Formats: sequence, C-alpha cells, structure tokens
Amino acid sequence: MHLGQAYFYSGQYKKALENFQLSENYEVIKQSEPRYALLRSLKNAAQKLSQPSLFVPSQANMTEKDSVLIGLILSNKYSKAINYLQELSGVKNFVPGEILAEKDAIIKTKNALIAEKDATISFQQQFNQCLETYLTGNYSLAISKFLELQTQYPQNYLINNWIKKIRSELERLSLEEKSSEIEKVVTEKIITKTAAPVFAMQNPATNLQEIRSSKISIAGVVGDDKGIDHIELTVNGAIFTVQDGNPFKLLPLPAQDPKNFDFKIADIPLQMGKNQITLVAYDIDSLQHSEILPLTVIRKSPIYKTTLFHIISGTLLILIIGITVISKIIKYRIAIVNRYNPYIAGAPILHEEMFFGREQLLKSIMNTLHHNSLMIYGPRRIGKTSIQHQLKRKLETLKDSEYHYVPVYIDLQGVPEDKFFSSMIEDIVDSCKGYLDNGLDLQIYQNNDGYDGRNFSKDLKSLIIHLRSKSTKDLRLVLLMDEVDELNRYSDRINQRLRSIFMKTFAENLVAVMSGTHIRKKWESEGSPWYNFFEEIEIPPLKREDAIGLIKNPVKGIFSYDDLAIEKILHYSERHPYLIQKFCIYAINRIIEAKRRKVTAEDVEAIRKQVMEEKE
Repeated sequence: MHLGQAYFYSGQYKKALENFQLSENYEVIKQSEPRYALLRSLKNAAQKLSQPSLFVPSQANMTEKDSVLIGLILSNKYSKAINYLQELSGVKNFVPGEILAEKDAIIKTKNALIAEKDATISFQQQFNQCLETYLTGNYSLAISKFLELQTQYPQNYLINNWIKKIRSELERLSLEEKSSEIEKVVTEKIITKTAAPVFAMQNPATNLQEIRSSKISIAGVVGDDKGIDHIELTVNGAIFTVQDGNPFKLLPLPAQDPKNFDFKIADIPLQMGKNQITLVAYDIDSLQHSEILPLTVIRKSPIYKTTLFHIISGTLLILIIGITVISKIIKYRIAIVNRYNPYIAGAPILHEEMFFGREQLLKSIMNTLHHNSLMIYGPRRIGKTSIQHQLKRKLETLKDSEYHYVPVYIDLQGVPEDKFFSSMIEDIVDSCKGYLDNGLDLQIYQNNDGYDGRNFSKDLKSLIIHLRSKSTKDLRLVLLMDEVDELNRYSDRINQRLRSIFMKTFAENLVAVMSGTHIRKKWESEGSPWYNFFEEIEIPPLKREDAIGLIKNPVKGIFSYDDLAIEKILHYSERHPYLIQKFCIYAINRIIEAKRRKVTAEDVEAIRKQVMEEKE
C-alpha cells in the first residue's frame, strides 16, 4: 500500500492502481477499517486519474462531469477540483488528513503534464529515475538527482514537493546522523515493510558476536512509521529484569522521536559459551505489531586463561629470568675484571645515589636558612662535608617562589689567619661569577696582600647589591663554611670582625651554614663573638635502615653480604658513614681477589684490624 501511495503522489496512477490492487488482495488490510477506507479511496481516485480521457477527452466522449473537472483544473481552481474529485470517486471522505495535505500536489502534477506535454516523455523518464532512487532507499542520491532536475524545471511543483518530502523524511529518521549502512537499512525497510518496527544495530554490528567480557552493551536504532511503544529483552530464554525484579521495558524518552528510537542497553550479563539475546520492539498501532531481533553472543575465556597466554607468559618469564641471570653474570665478570668498587672513604660524597640517611636533616636546614644562620657539628668522619656539598647542589637547583639562593662552598681547612678574608672573597667571587659583570670593581682585584675585614665588608656589600639586581626575588647569599674549627685558632679580633659583617645592614641577604666538630664559645676578651649567633644542629650516626642501605645498595645485583656480615659492620662502625664505607671497600676488594660474590662475617673479621687502625 505504501509503495502505491508513493506512485500515486508522483502521478504514476497505473502503477499505483496495481499496488493498491495487490494490497487489497491481502485480507490483513481489511482488519483495519481506517486503512482499508484509505485504500479504497486511493484506488478509486487512481482509477479515475489513470483514464486519459479524464484530462484530455474527446469532445464526443466528454461528459458533463468531465468538462466541469477539466474546467476547474485549467482555471487553477484546485480546491474546487479536489472537492469535485471526491464526488467522482464515489467516496464521501476521499482522503484522510495525512493525504489531504498533498491534494494540491495531485492537481499540480496534472496541470504541469498538460502545460508541458511536449516535454512529457523526457521529463517523465528523468523523474522516474529520481523516484526509483528514492524508493530503493538511497535518500542522499535521490535528493541530489531531484535537485539536478530542479535546475531544468525550477517551477515544477512536483519536483519541489518531492525534495521537501525527502528532506522531511531524512530529518524524521535522523539519517543524517547515522552511518550510510544504517540509513539504507532503516529507510528501505520502513518503505517496504511498515506493518512492523525495523531494527538497525550499531553494536553488535552483526547478529553473531564473539567477546571475552562478562557483559555486553547493545545499541542501535528501531524505526516505525507510527512510532515505537517500547522494547523488551530476553537473555538465554529468560526475561531480562531490572534491579527490583520487574521485567525490563525500554520506552522512548519524551525528548526522543518515537518513530526513530535511538536506544542503548548497557551491562547485559553473559554466561560462558553461547548466549542467545532477543530484542522485541512494539509499535503504537491500535493493532499492535512487533519485530523480533535475535542476537547470538559467544563469550570466550579471558585472554589470561587461554593456553596461548600461558605459553607466552611462561616463555616471557623464562626469558626475563634468563636475561636477569645473564645480566648478573655479565655484571659480575665485568666487576671482577675492572675491580669494581663504588664505595668512597675519606672524600666527600658528591653523588646523590651514594648519599644515604640525611634527607630529613637537609630538609630541616633548608626550611631554616632563609632567616637563620646554622652550625652543624659532630665528630670527625660523620659526614659534615658531604652534607655541605649536597646542600649546595640542592640550593643550586631549588625553584623557590620567594627566595633566590646563591650558595657558596668555603673550605677553611689550612687557611692562615692573614689570608682569611681574601680567601673568603675569592671563593665567593668564583661561585658568583655567572652573575657578575666584567665591570664590577672589587678591592680584592687591587690589593690582595693587605686585604682585611674592612675590604671584605665593602666587596661583599657590592656583590650583594649586584646580585639583588639580577632577580626580583629576595636574595639569600648562603656561605657554606666547612672546617670552621680553624676559627678557634684565629684571634678574637678576626672572629669579632666576621661576626660584625653578619650584623651589617646588607646582612639581611646573607646567611651562613658552618660545619665543624665545635666552635669555641669562650674567648679572652669580654663576650663570645659566636654566643647565641647560630642555631646548632648535631649530626647523629646513620639510622640502622640507612646504614644497611649504604652497605647493600651500591653493589646490588653484583655483590652481596650475608646477614651476619652486615651486623658486624654496623657494630664495629657504630653506623658512622665513613667507617661503613671503609669496611665495605676492604670487604669488596677481598672477595674480588677471591673471585667470590658474597661478603661473609669471616671477611669482616679479617679486615677489622686494618680498618680500625686507619680510623684516625
């Protein structure tokens, strides 16, 4: 019947009549009185309109009714012609509301055929091609052909009407937003089969799907000429239910087009093996129709449970173990050949990977030095110099939002009193040379031999003023003064002069971190220059876990220690980093000579005397 309507609207009344006759032969159309009445109306109209004599009759055969109808058509009185056509059809209500909107198209079609009879054959052939493209469901190509035909017949009402119809159909079905495959499937089936809903699936794309997941989501489009009422679902023969136990029923939302229902059903549980999922869509016709879509989903075992996965995993594990073993063997052989021994005893630790157990101390110092000078102290070989070097490295790379730190390491060991200030300023200038201009005039460049505390104070002030101009942040020139025990040998005048420099107005940009075993607090003159000047921090031995890390980590993967050997090293060294590394140096050298890979307690005992004799 719908195909007959399409031919009827396009003026192909003979083909329309053939399709109406086929529809009437099926008894099912008679079950719906409104649809059957529509069929009879259209059939009677097609019979009348398919007779050429109705529009171009001979004078001899023309009846009075024919003359009246032709007169109305030729005078463009379409409404009266339609009413008169209703009388000719013998049906009181010639066409229902949905067809009444197209009455003018019927009259306009015949009017155009009469007015352009010389071009009828050429036009009709092109028009039939456009219509055939539309009827096969290729809407995009059809509208393109109609638009091309419109350029030849711009005033043709029939062409304009079909362009509007196709565009309306595209919008109704939302085909512009769907894939070309879904467009073709939905459109074709709705045209040729409108008695029941039509499915077009997006996921799964086919009726047979293999997955490894325990759940699946289904999505697609279901269309109907009247609209979709709801969708039901069964899984493996059982009705799919929601959380409250009621049967699942998916209805179009108020904002959705029920004629083109875009749906999605998430998290449908699957059993292992074959799963049969059935979707049932119901339309809103008074005599309700339904469409069943069966889907088969085969759930396969997860990848990690497959034989192939186990084979690959086992192969990779064996490969990794083999590579690890080979790597250790290679490292060990290289270490033996090159006498690899990473421990450091005596020299300061400059590399972060060999610096153990002082992270919290460094953090405490850096949180304090922006406004306080510090004195870190402890026994010899406890790691004070290493801490100063690590502090310098951290300050050089620190990105602070408020302060601009310029660290300067100064080693006072062996510096004589008369060279104290000149040695200090030389170290400061050397560390700050990246910030200095060639034209900066300092007194150290003019008089090195007679350089004293006054000269030092002037040069330091000039340097600080210059450094402040290099950044918008607050300057902190940090003097990292190591081996300050030397100050104990200097006169109280030198010490007092140094303290006074830290009390100058420019000293707000100056802080010091001094390190040594101790600094003298009692002097011959009244008052101590360093009394209450520093915040003092004692450096303790390493914590047990940090000391063990210092023993094991540097040679991890190459050499190792048995537990008793580690305990002996901790005991004899009292967890002092210098002594720990001294024990480790001798222990590793010993097992390299013996071509062994593990340090034992006997090795530690064998080297104990030698290490302790070199302690001082």
